[in-house]
Amino acid sequence: LELCKGGCPVLSVDVRGTGETDGRDGRHKASAAGWDPDNFARDSHAINVFGLTGRSLDALRALDVLRALAYAHGRAEGRPLWLVGEELGGMWALLAAACDERVAGVITVGTLLSYESLLQSPYHEVRGYFWNPGAVADFDLCELSALLVSRPVYWLDPIDAMGLPAEDAAWAEMT
Repeated sequence: LELCKGGCPVLSVDVRGTGETDGRDGRHKASAAGWDPDNFARDSHAINVFGLTGRSLDALRALDVLRALAYAHGRAEGRPLWLVGEELGGMWALLAAACDERVAGVITVGTLLSYESLLQSPYHEVRGYFWNPGAVADFDLCELSALLVSRPVYWLDPIDAMGLPAEDAAWAEMT
């Protein structure tokens, strides 16, 4: 809202399976044991989409961001285009920006800082970062910033595996 008030054009996107295209309609049925049959089914689809398409669900969501970016670029009238992603959306914004030089910069808000934190933690509370076959062997989330070369990336309130604010020490090591 503040961006709009400041005169910046804003395009808000619900990528596939999120927002208004989320089939759960905001329902979460986790039991006391943490079992959520709807979430299990969604995770199964996320795993299976790779086998069907050769692309992870997150890659397809980043593609949705790229398609929205192409639309926005056509209407931007030469103004710079920034991507802002909250939580998992920060990862999709980074992936899209790494693939398209029209992105002037990226802002992530509450996004997992590093796959490394998932590997080092015996427990995790974050969801949705797991279905990217081979990603850990190829890159870490914080390393995507380096692919943007001279374009700025701002990590606002990055989180760790438990969904808590990432420690300053860990952040300093990764930048």
